[in-house]
Amino acid sequence: MLQLDLGPVGEAFPEAALDQLQVEFQKTLGLSELKLVSDELGQRSHNLRRIWQRAVAWRADYRPIYLDNRDKHSLRKVRSYLQRLRADLEIFEGRRRLQGALTIRSWREAEGAEAQRLAEELLSYRNQTWRRSLDSINTELVDLSRMVEILAGEDRLDQLADLKDNQLKPSLERLARELTRLRAAGQLRSEELPAAVVQELNEALFGRGYAIYEEYQTIRPGKGGLYLLAWQRLGLLQQREGLQAEALRELQQLEALYPPLASLTQKRNKELARKAERSLANGALDLVMLSLLTLGGFFGLGWQIIRMTQHQLAALARLRQQNELILSSAGEGVLGVDRQGKTIFINPAGARQLGWEQQDLVGQSYQQILACRGSEQNLFDPISRALQQGSCHRSDEALFCRRDGSQVPVACVVTPMHNEQQQIEGAVVTFMDISDRKAAEQTLRRYYDRLAEQEQALAELNKGLEQKVAERTRLLEEKSRQLIVTQEELAHAEKLAAIGSLAAGVAHEINNPTAIIRGNVEILQAALGQPGDYQEETDEILHQVERISLITGNLLAFARKKNLKRKDFDLNELLEEILDQVGHHISIDGIEVSFVPDNEIPPYHGDGEGLRQVFTNLVINALQAMGETGVLAISTCFQNGQLSVQVSDTGPGIPADIQGEIFNPFFTTKDNGTGLGLSVSYGIVQAHGGSLEIQNVQTGGACFNVLLPTEG
Repeated sequence: MLQLDLGPVGEAFPEAALDQLQVEFQKTLGLSELKLVSDELGQRSHNLRRIWQRAVAWRADYRPIYLDNRDKHSLRKVRSYLQRLRADLEIFEGRRRLQGALTIRSWREAEGAEAQRLAEELLSYRNQTWRRSLDSINTELVDLSRMVEILAGEDRLDQLADLKDNQLKPSLERLARELTRLRAAGQLRSEELPAAVVQELNEALFGRGYAIYEEYQTIRPGKGGLYLLAWQRLGLLQQREGLQAEALRELQQLEALYPPLASLTQKRNKELARKAERSLANGALDLVMLSLLTLGGFFGLGWQIIRMTQHQLAALARLRQQNELILSSAGEGVLGVDRQGKTIFINPAGARQLGWEQQDLVGQSYQQILACRGSEQNLFDPISRALQQGSCHRSDEALFCRRDGSQVPVACVVTPMHNEQQQIEGAVVTFMDISDRKAAEQTLRRYYDRLAEQEQALAELNKGLEQKVAERTRLLEEKSRQLIVTQEELAHAEKLAAIGSLAAGVAHEINNPTAIIRGNVEILQAALGQPGDYQEETDEILHQVERISLITGNLLAFARKKNLKRKDFDLNELLEEILDQVGHHISIDGIEVSFVPDNEIPPYHGDGEGLRQVFTNLVINALQAMGETGVLAISTCFQNGQLSVQVSDTGPGIPADIQGEIFNPFFTTKDNGTGLGLSVSYGIVQAHGGSLEIQNVQTGGACFNVLLPTEG
C-alpha cells in the first residue's frame, strides 16, 4: 500500500483468515498459554488493520501529488512563465539596442547642435538606467530558475521554508521593483514585460490567493502552486516513513508469535498422544475385567473404546489443521529444521519465495536450499549456532538463494525449538522478501543522484551565464568610454576649428596696422635725432609692437592647417640641440639640466621642425615654472612600438582642477602669456597621430609625456 508506483491494489486486508484463525483458537482447549497468544494475535491484527486503513487514506492523498511530480505539471508551468519573461526581456533588449544603434548612426551623420543633442541622449542618465535594470532583471531570472529547480527537488521542510521566505520572496520583489522602475522612467511600453506575467509566476509558485506578511517577512501559500505541492509531498513522505516504521514494529511483534505457536502446537500434539495412550491402556484393562464379568458387555465396551479413539484422532486432525492454517496464512516464509539441519516443514509463502514446491524441500539440508552456489561466505551460520548453542538471531538484510540460483534479499529471524527437557530439537527460520524495499531504495538513490547531477548542471549554466553577463557588461562599458572620448575629441576639434578661423582673421587684421605703427615709430626715431629725446618711449612702443607680432604669429600658427613635412631624423640629437639653444631664450643659471636618452631608439619619420617647436615650448614652460632654481629632467625611450619623450620639472606643478583646460586656446596662468603655446603643441602632436599627457610628480613639479607612434 505504501509503495510509490501507485499501481492497482488487488488485495484487501485478510479479515476472513484472521477470523477463522480466532475460531480455531477457541476450539482448542487445555493449554493455558494459548489464550495469551490468541489475545496477542488479536491485538496485532487490530493494530495492523488500523495501519492498513491509514495507508489507504495516505495513498489517496499522495496519488495526485505523485502524478503531478511524475508529469512535472506544476514545474513546467513555472518554467513556462520564466521562459516567457526571458523571451520578453530579450525582445525588449533587442529593441533598445536597435534604437541605440540607430541613434549612434544618426549621431555620426549629424553635425553641430544635432550631433551634440544625440550624443547627450546616448550618454544620458535615462539611457543608462534601462541598462542597469536590464542586467538586474537578467540576474534575477537566472537566480529564480536555479531556485525553482532546487524547490522541485528539496527534501527537507525547514530548507523549503527558508527557500520560500529568504530567497524566492526577495528575488521576486527585486524583479517587480526593477520592472516598476523601468515603467516609471517611461522605458517600457504596455505590451513589454507585462506585470501580469510576474503575478502569474507568483501564483504558479505560491498558489492562488497567497498572502505576503510584511511584518513577519514571510509568505502564506494559497491554493495550489509548486511550493505547496513540494511541501505536501515532503509531509506525506514523512507520514509514509512513520507508517512503515509502525507497520514494521507490528510485523516484528507478529513474527515473535511464530515460535510460541510452534511450541504450543508441539505440546498439544504430545498431550493428545499421551491421552490417547492412557485411554487405550485403560480401555484394554477395562476390557479384560469386563470380559471376565460378562461376555455381552464386551461389545458395548468395544464400541465405547472406538468412540473415544475416534474423538482423539479428530482432535489430532483439528490440531494439525490449525498448524497448517497458521503456516499457510503467514505472509512471511517459515522454515523448520531438525537437529541435523534437515527441513521438516516449510509454509507455502516460504516455498514460493524460494522458488520451490513444498514437497521438494522436506528432507533436504538447509545449506542445500539457502546457500548460493560458489559463495565463499557462509551466510547462514546463525542457523547452525541456533542448533548447537540455542541462540536466537535477527538480521534486517541477508541473502537467500532461490532454486534457479538467483539471490533474494530477506529480513530473517532464527529461533531454536526446545522439548520438555529444554533440549534443542531444531530451529525455526522466519524470513520476508525485501526485494521491493531494496528496489525502492535504489530508485530513491537514483533520484537523489539525478537531482545532484541537475544541480551541478544548473550551477555550470549559472556560471556560464554570469560570465556572459560580465563580458557583455565589460563590452558595453568599453563602448561607452569610446563614445565619450569620441564626443570629447569631436567637441574639441570643432572648438579648435572655430577658434582657428577666428584667430586667422584677427591675426590678418592686426598685422597691417602693426606694420604701419612699426614704420612710423622708426621714422619718428630718425626724426628725433638725439638718442635721449623720447628714446625710452619709442623703444617701448617697438617692444610692444614686437609682442603683438609674436601673438599674431602664434595665432596664425594655431590656425594654420598642420601639413607635416616628414623625414627621418634622430630624436635624441633634436633634443640636444634644443637644450643647447634654450639658454639663448631664457636664463638657465641655477637650473640643473638632466638628459637621459635611450640610445636604442630608431630614427623617427616625422616633421622635425614642428616637433622642435613642441619640445622647445615644453622646455621653456618648465624653466619658467621653476624660476631661478630647480631640476629640468628630459628622457627618451622606445616601448610597445612608440617613442616616449618626458619633460619634467621641480616647480609647483599644475593644479588638478585645471589640468583638463591647459590645452585649450588662450588659457594661460602666466601674466604675459598668450595661452597658445600648448594648444599649438597639442595640435602638432595630434597631427603625428600621437598624444600629449600631463601629470604631477609626487616629489613636486609637473611631467609632460609626448607619445609618438612609429610607422610600420
